[in-house]
Amino acid sequence: MKIGIVGGTGSGKMTVAQILATYGFQIIDADRIGWEVIEEPGIKDRLVAEFGEGILKSGRIDRKVLGKIVFADKSKLDRLNQIVHPRLIERLKQELKRDNDLVLDCALLAQFSLSDELDYIILVRAPVELRKKRLIEKGLSEAEAEARIGSQDEYRGPFHFIIDNDAGIEKLKKECGRIMSEVGYDRCL
Repeated sequence: MKIGIVGGTGSGKMTVAQILATYGFQIIDADRIGWEVIEEPGIKDRLVAEFGEGILKSGRIDRKVLGKIVFADKSKLDRLNQIVHPRLIERLKQELKRDNDLVLDCALLAQFSLSDELDYIILVRAPVELRKKRLIEKGLSEAEAEARIGSQDEYRGPFHFIIDNDAGIEKLKKECGRIMSEVGYDRCL
């Protein structure tokens, strides 16, 4: 079984993925793969040419510096996406070919046209203020958190289930359990 998890930054997608991992699913983290992609020589060279040597720290892309640049200017974010997304999509499609129970944490699922590769899609939602609080707890400033939230369009693609992640981990576990029951998945580690 292959499940996609979508939702805005700070909504709790990875937490849902981690709960599903307790059922035996392997997690495909689109963000982590994206970080790998930006370090690939051809991609890295294009990013440095586009955004300057200032995005490098000890020869690697400094994601925090790059994030400050692109989340402050939509045209720069669009340019980053033009450079990185084709290779990222290619890598995600490779990952989804594995013959395992997989959960894909990918905010941009609809834009990547990966819906057909999945059996189910779960939309994770949370109030904007809670999402902002979570991002600040991860080390972003309030302005950076607002810029990241503001840079994402609301998900309008297909989905099978909605989880409102606004009441803590126990409710989240219960919602994941309900979904697993509804799809007939009864394995739990």
